[in-house]
Amino acid sequence: MPISSEWTTKRLPELGIQFSYPASWHLQDHGHSVGLATMYGALISNVDHGFEHPDLRDADTSVFDMRGLPDGLVALSFEQFNRYNPIANKETGLPLSLDYARIPIDADPYGAGLLHDYISFRAAGYPRSSVEIHISDITEAERAAIDRILASVKPIP
Repeated sequence: MPISSEWTTKRLPELGIQFSYPASWHLQDHGHSVGLATMYGALISNVDHGFEHPDLRDADTSVFDMRGLPDGLVALSFEQFNRYNPIANKETGLPLSLDYARIPIDADPYGAGLLHDYISFRAAGYPRSSVEIHISDITEAERAAIDRILASVKPIP
C-alpha cells in the first residue's frame, strides 16, 4: 500500500500509548491469553493481509507468519504482556526510533529472511511493552514512515 499523506491515530489503552500511522495501511488488533499470561496489541502494515499464527491459524497472537509476503513489507506489532516477556530485557525511553531496534533473543523462524527486530519500552504506570518490527527491502520513504510512526508513540493523555 502506498504511504498516504493522511495519517490516523490508534489508541492502545492496555499499553497506555497511542501512535499515528498512514491511513492507507492495514490495521489488525490482536490479543490472547495462555494460562495466566495475557497479550494485547495491534499490528500495522503496508500490506493488506490478514496476519495469522503460522501453526494455529489464529489472528489473535503476536507470532505471525511472514512467509510469502512481498518485498517492501513493513509490519509493526505493538504488544504488551502482563507476564514475563522474553524479548523485553532492556527498555528504551520515548520517543522511539528504528535506530534503537535490537534482534530478538530467539529469532522467529516464520520471518522467511525478513529483518526482525524489536524495541522494548514502557509508558509510565503500564506494563512493559515492545514493538516487533518486520521489514523486507524497504525504500527510504518506507523507512521514514517507520521512523515517523515510532516517533509518534506517546502516552495516552
